Amino acid sequence: MVLFEAARWAPSPYNNQPWRILYARRDTEHWPLFFGLPAESNQVRAKEASAIPLSVSKTTFDHIG
Repeated sequence: MVLFEAARWAPSPYNNQPWRILYARRDTEHWPLFFGLPAESNQVRAKEASAIPLSVSKTTFDHIG
């Protein structure tokens, strides 16, 4: 959890933080959704994982001025 929190607050231009880190732990309601995201070749490894992280970011810039 410390690693995820540090990534969430990592510096970015104009303090924009355009990213989010999501995760699903095994045996939770979100596991099937996250498990279905990687390619089949990666699902082979993911089935043994205790959690699946997902990093998403915006592709636009919000700074005005």
